Amino acid sequence: MGKPSSQKDRGKGSSFSLSYEGAAREPSNHIKVGSGGFSFKGSTMALVALAVLALAGTGAYLAFSGQNQGSPSTGSGAPSTSTSTSATSGGTGAAAPARSGTPTSATPEVGQAADAQPAAVREHRKVVLRSGSNVDLDFTNGQPDIIFSLPANADDGYTIVGENGDLATVDGPATAESCAAATAFGFAIDQKNIRRGLTACVLTDENRVAALTVLGWQADDPNYAGGLSSVTIDVTTWEKPEGAA
Repeated sequence: MGKPSSQKDRGKGSSFSLSYEGAAREPSNHIKVGSGGFSFKGSTMALVALAVLALAGTGAYLAFSGQNQGSPSTGSGAPSTSTSTSATSGGTGAAAPARSGTPTSATPEVGQAADAQPAAVREHRKVVLRSGSNVDLDFTNGQPDIIFSLPANADDGYTIVGENGDLATVDGPATAESCAAATAFGFAIDQKNIRRGLTACVLTDENRVAALTVLGWQADDPNYAGGLSSVTIDVTTWEKPEGAA
């Protein structure tokens, strides 16, 4: 049976001492646990039961102490789970990324001129010129643009020259573009320079461009040795560009 602690033991604050004596005192049945002076003397079965009781009490004490010391304050609340929409993928507050690229020009670029449609052909026909004849290359029954006539110094016979229009030579084929850019005006076709395939440009009195190509001729003028009596030409006249006077 346990004995109460002495007056000396009561003065030791939190320390305590418990002794138990069983049927037989055996050195192997004596246990002292911790600094509190817990001691036991008795049978093995009683020792085991007391050990289980001591462990249960120790566990309850530790649980109670941990609840008082480690319980978090309810005021702290759960950790915040909100995130800034600018940092989350697909958030409505996130700014849209800038798109790089070539800006769309509001005005056409210079290079687009290369995509312009070719000049429209106004008239394309074969024309036979005989002495004293002329042709309106605008084909409006207006003023003649070229004439097959005798020049002032009629040494070489009849010549194709400009009347109200003007002839010019160009390098390469006579096209709408090359004739529009021609500058060598004052040209004439006579017996000295005529040849098959010879080309010339004409600027008409209505500001259109035309191209002449020699197809053939007759050089049997009885008044001039080797003089031209007729010339057959291929004529192409183009429409004026849009907006041109």
